[in-house]
Amino acid sequence: YIRRKMSMVPSRVAFGVGASIRAGPRPNGRSSVPQSAPSTLPRPRNRRPVSCQAKKKNKGGKKGKAKKVSALDAVLKKKPTSGEQEEGKATSAGQHTSVDVVMWLLLVVESYTKAVGKKLFAEQFSIQDVAEKIYDAPFVLLSHRYGEEGEAVREHRFNYANRRALELFDCEWADLVGKPSSSSGEDDEAVQSDRDALLMACKKEGFVENYEGWRVSSKGERFLVKGATLWEVKTSSGDASLGQAVVFTEWEDAEGNTRSVAEEGGAVDGDGDEEAGEVVDLAEAERLVQEQADLVRGLKANLTNEDAEVKEAVTVLLERKAALEALQEAS
Repeated sequence: YIRRKMSMVPSRVAFGVGASIRAGPRPNGRSSVPQSAPSTLPRPRNRRPVSCQAKKKNKGGKKGKAKKVSALDAVLKKKPTSGEQEEGKATSAGQHTSVDVVMWLLLVVESYTKAVGKKLFAEQFSIQDVAEKIYDAPFVLLSHRYGEEGEAVREHRFNYANRRALELFDCEWADLVGKPSSSSGEDDEAVQSDRDALLMACKKEGFVENYEGWRVSSKGERFLVKGATLWEVKTSSGDASLGQAVVFTEWEDAEGNTRSVAEEGGAVDGDGDEEAGEVVDLAEAERLVQEQADLVRGLKANLTNEDAEVKEAVTVLLERKAALEALQEAS
């Protein structure tokens, strides 16, 4: 019915926004479509197809092309909540037990014995305990590692600090490790020059004893390091220097009061001349080294040097080799 009625409508029909539908008169003079108020818009001569599209919403509400931000940038720029800050402190406390740190500490201990002729610890302990033993030791110990060849003395960066060191410098692990070790001294040319001379003398001689020098905590509190020993940290073969480490137990505050680790709650060990703990003879030490070397070779047959099992086994091997060398030198 509709098609029949619409076929009777003349072709001269105007469609427009706000316009009424009009039709010409039928032969009998009546319109086939009810009349409404006449439109004031002109009737278009040519019809053109009109395409209507909805405007796309801009969800971000930003103009222009969005800037790409890496996941790392997002994390660094994000302001942590108080809960995240506490969690971060707890996480950083466990970084001193990583495999890389343990392997570095074995070289620190071994290099100290070879350079100074004393032992850093009186007792012997297993590889599983070395990280905790040094971290909780009754002395202040810090180290920095050399960077690329040609790196300036003041550009060396801290790669280790034990608990006593962090307490003395009044900071967390993440606040100190990775920063230039020159930041431990005052921003004074005389202080920095004295420190430069100390590091260069150590690099030339292998170690320096009874050093005194001013340092400053993260809060700006000055203190005078007393009786410090600085030594070169070298590879197990001794062919190359990797960095330097320092150890001390006493310091003097800005008011002239002498402080020590013992006063801060720790007991200072002896110089290690009298050993305590389990004594291993030379033959047994050689057997342990060979046994661990065989284990490392077996692991490398199926794994790579980057696998945790291989790193741990190599760390144990280095420890046993260091113990063997110490026994050989003593004998």
